[in-house]
Amino acid sequence: IYATGLTSFGTRLLFRGILDNAGVEPCVTDGTFPGTALLGDLNPPPADSAPDQFTPFGTNVLFVATGNGLG
Repeated sequence: IYATGLTSFGTRLLFRGILDNAGVEPCVTDGTFPGTALLGDLNPPPADSAPDQFTPFGTNVLFVATGNGLG
């Protein structure tokens, strides 16, 4: 996973992950290899969701993304 757009959220970092099998999708890490994961493939290949503007909001995180039929 190649990471861009890092945003701190408690003990984790949220980021735009660039993955060979999913494109650009939201990911999370605790800083370890086993603790790094895709949050979800919001817009399946060949497209990607291009998540952006990760914003902590209480115990949640808000972000914008694109999807099939969504803006």
